[in-house]
Amino acid sequence: MDRLALAVETALRRVKVPGYDIDVINSGLITRFRFSKDASRIATFVDVTGKTPTCSFCKFISSVLLHTTLKRVKEEVKKLGFNVATFIDAFTGKEIDLE
Repeated sequence: MDRLALAVETALRRVKVPGYDIDVINSGLITRFRFSKDASRIATFVDVTGKTPTCSFCKFISSVLLHTTLKRVKEEVKKLGFNVATFIDAFTGKEIDLE
């Protein structure tokens, strides 16, 4: 693994899943990442399949926690110098909008 990939993985391991003592990589939330050759952009693949509750209130809480966690991931990778950080649903390939 090259130096930048190792730095990204280390940064991602600092982000814990709220309510659990596990990071976003070991939890399986972040499955992989890719970055541009010039290291200005990073795409992080997120596995959210099968994790959406059926209860409306639970869906809301789950969505808030996911967005909070991904914003923390974005903060960590921006510290490494990435100007653009996007999140991709690992199952559908669609971009996850944090706004």
